[in-house]
Amino acid sequence: MSQLGNFTKAAERCSVTQPALTRAIQKLEDELGGLLFSRERCHVHLTDLGRLLEPEFREMIERRERAKRAASRFLRLEGAQLTVGVMCTIGPMRFVGFLNHFRVAHPGIELTLIEGVPARLSEMLLAGELDVAIMAQPDGFSDPLWEPEALLYAVRTALADIHAAAGQARGRDKVRDRIAALSAREREVLEDLLAGGTNKTIARTLGLSPRSVEIHRARVMEALGARTLSEAVLIATEAGVRPAGQDGD
Repeated sequence: MSQLGNFTKAAERCSVTQPALTRAIQKLEDELGGLLFSRERCHVHLTDLGRLLEPEFREMIERRERAKRAASRFLRLEGAQLTVGVMCTIGPMRFVGFLNHFRVAHPGIELTLIEGVPARLSEMLLAGELDVAIMAQPDGFSDPLWEPEALLYAVRTALADIHAAAGQARGRDKVRDRIAALSAREREVLEDLLAGGTNKTIARTLGLSPRSVEIHRARVMEALGARTLSEAVLIATEAGVRPAGQDGD
């Protein structure tokens, strides 16, 4: 808004409706106890309070974006570190094949290999210097290394959690893309649906006919891949869409 000086253009850049942007700004001004923008007939510009707080808001937005990028990289396993200890007697050609398959399956993981004898690898594993070790010895391993059932359970659980988190992140990104592709009117209908509106109440609020609302609602449901209204509400909420009247919470 401070850059464009126009509610309509600012709403388009933020991918929200103009009424939603107006409500969010008004709510923020109420919380701060003063006006952030001076609203003139043909132009909107920052007040003294707005100019004072603009650097703070920009820093908050940048911090939020950094946090979102860091979370996305983590959930997608981008830049994840995995340190693997390998017994030095394992044939290199056999292990190279494994590495190639692993890098194809998990391109975001940065893999570090450390060679050593079982005794040294065991020490590093217990000290937390290794995430996993590939090794063997004739007499096996004593506790706490040798707990096969607990180890297998931990590995399976960790892998399941990683894949589930990555899958959820990809799913949310796809839903956000579909929501961003909605028209301004469809977005308004979606936000009013999240606020508990019916076709008739939404029609009155937006100045439409109930039939028009029904058409927009059907398009929203199709875009979200939802079969029921409850499912659509759940999908949109998880993707970060806020009900009408609650923007900026």
